[in-house]
Amino acid sequence: MSNEVQASTKDLTVQQLKAITFLVAKDVYRLTDAQIAEQVGISTVTLYNWKRLPEFNKELQKQARELNKATLADVYSYIRKTLNNPKATDTTKVKIAELVLKSQGEFKNQQIDHSVSVTSEKPLDELFKELGV
Repeated sequence: MSNEVQASTKDLTVQQLKAITFLVAKDVYRLTDAQIAEQVGISTVTLYNWKRLPEFNKELQKQARELNKATLADVYSYIRKTLNNPKATDTTKVKIAELVLKSQGEFKNQQIDHSVSVTSEKPLDELFKELGV
């Protein structure tokens, strides 16, 4: 275990770490904060107070990031399915492409002259093929 991980968890109790586990996957467990507090053996006020502690939040965010990394494969699969779905609109496909490119640092917002309008009867995938994209 790295020093950074040890430093972020060394000041937390077993109950706090258990609460963090439940909070990170709250949607999976389908628990409210009151139910999480009950599972951990604390009051909801204590859970609320823990959420205000910097060390508790640091570990909560760290574990949430790790859980989200585990779902990336599902996200990319969904993106591919949507991009390949003939029922998905070109607008949806462009927005997804934009978000993916932005997340990869490949797309930067630029000032656009909105007075220029381009229209085409061709589907977006055909236009991309013509452009070699």
